[in-house]
Amino acid sequence: MNNASNQFAGNDAEFVAFINEMKRGEVGAVFFLNSNPAYSYVNTKEFTDALSKVALRVSFADRADETASLCNILAPVNHYLESWGDSNPVAGYYTLVQPTINPVYNTRMAEESLLNWSGSAVTEYYQYVRNNWEKTVLASSGKSWDDVLQVGFVSTGSASATPLSFNLDVTAVANTIVAECAKLAAGSNQVEIQLYQNVAVGDGQVANNPWLQELPDPVSKVTWDNYVAIAPKYAEKLDLAEFDLVEVKTATHSVTLPVLIQPGQANGTISIALGYGRTKAGQAGTEVGKNAFPFLTFENGTFQTAAVASISKVGGTYILAQTQTHHSFEGRNIIRETSLKEYLKDPYAGSGNGAGKKHESYDLWDKYEKPGNNWVMAIDLNACTGCGACIVACSAENNVPEVGRDEVRRRREMHWIRIDRYYSYNEKGTVVTEENLNEWKTLNVAYDKLLVSTKY
Repeated sequence: MNNASNQFAGNDAEFVAFINEMKRGEVGAVFFLNSNPAYSYVNTKEFTDALSKVALRVSFADRADETASLCNILAPVNHYLESWGDSNPVAGYYTLVQPTINPVYNTRMAEESLLNWSGSAVTEYYQYVRNNWEKTVLASSGKSWDDVLQVGFVSTGSASATPLSFNLDVTAVANTIVAECAKLAAGSNQVEIQLYQNVAVGDGQVANNPWLQELPDPVSKVTWDNYVAIAPKYAEKLDLAEFDLVEVKTATHSVTLPVLIQPGQANGTISIALGYGRTKAGQAGTEVGKNAFPFLTFENGTFQTAAVASISKVGGTYILAQTQTHHSFEGRNIIRETSLKEYLKDPYAGSGNGAGKKHESYDLWDKYEKPGNNWVMAIDLNACTGCGACIVACSAENNVPEVGRDEVRRRREMHWIRIDRYYSYNEKGTVVTEENLNEWKTLNVAYDKLLVSTKY
């Protein structure tokens, strides 16, 4: 398949040019839709100063977020489940967006507002989308509007494959990599920051959704915070323990975050999730974590998610709210594992049951007949990536409440589904220290006293 993806078709260089145009006073009006650059742009002050020179500033948003609060007009828009629309995420694949409910509040789709303001003969966006589809996609596909409403999409097939070429000098690329590594070796506290979006909060647009804030990260199982993930051996080299507070600093930005010991993280690097540190997200998402967007660097016409920074311990600890830890198993193996050689000799090798002994299974419930159809949910664990979508879906379906950071710290999260992960590695130097364990105990005692005193 050679169909181009349109999902990340933005142009960073054009946005930088747009900011420069606002600085020069060349922009008379600006409209924001599904964007919040006053939070997510690399230089917030540069953006806000430039925006102040624009006479008409309109935000299509559902709240006065960081950008909308700087605008003259906030035009509240429908939720996407209240909206019509369409999408072309991949070349040759067209899909419809259909509403599932009527608008709950007095809102209007941004597209419908633009149709009205522009004096269009068609002011209803549903009709506009339908007219466009009947003239373009449906005319060439032989399908009717009702057909597409039922199946949801039209595919025109795969594009013919075209040969790809690589014309860069491999030696020059290797030298660039070596030079970057040399920068890190120049100082013992120099690291490369890798920025990423986690599956829960993403770029921060959904930061005010407490179900997503409380969704455990698939790897770290941390909720309600971002952190500095660092490899066990590299943390040992820098004399860092889990939950130590560290300052990560570049020439333009710095944040203080707790350390998370993360097996699999490359030595010489740290990773920090984007999407946190919102200042006007709402009751659930404001001031959760720290904003890492200013660590982005603009190079070769695009924003890069890697930068060289210094990392230093600032004193104190901050306990992250994790739904799972793997440091106490009463002396048992964290993972049952064996070698192929031993398995061929004994299929039950490494099971913990002894040589040649099959693991026994038990059932808490009496057997009974179940005639007819039965409801069941089956999860293919071979395909599971641990993303946590089933956890949120279950919380939404059953209206399971979130409990917040402090109660998750006390192991009181209320998820009906829990996905654990385990590592197989030498834990020396990577476990929670006795000092931190004592801090856990102190924290729990303090909470117990607080609950008693407030009769909560």
